Amino acid sequence: MAKNSEKVSNKAKKSLAQQLFFNSQFTQKEIAAFVHVTEKTMSEWADKNGWHEQKAAMQVTSQRVVQGLYAELLEIDQSIKLKAEGQRYADSKLADARMKLVKTIQALQKDVMLPQYVQVMIAFTDFIKEVDLEKAKELIPLVTDFLNTSAIKLSN
Repeated sequence: MAKNSEKVSNKAKKSLAQQLFFNSQFTQKEIAAFVHVTEKTMSEWADKNGWHEQKAAMQVTSQRVVQGLYAELLEIDQSIKLKAEGQRYADSKLADARMKLVKTIQALQKDVMLPQYVQVMIAFTDFIKEVDLEKAKELIPLVTDFLNTSAIKLSN
């Protein structure tokens, strides 16, 4: 059975590398090894795509943005509930705003999922390393495959 990491597209590798870059304390060298690319490729991705600048500029997380968008949806729903009986529906303007919010939330949630997976897997492998280093060595390839598979699914 071929490992998933052997079938991972460059797009998925880049996506996973970007998430690790933004959401971990790994060095570029460690990330390159993790996603199975050269250090040069990793460096080119970071430089060409402005990852250093983006990481420095990141002040608002995707999760906070999603929470704000959900708050906007709630306000739309509340404004509809305040309408007179028989008129409690979204007019074209509210329906359009709601549809745009839902699409934006769906897109952002994809962006939120992979970093969460990465953070959980890092914490999990760190925990296992402390408990049983040999078991951690066995699990790390599976964790890598899981993250690569997740990156593929989320990049589609």
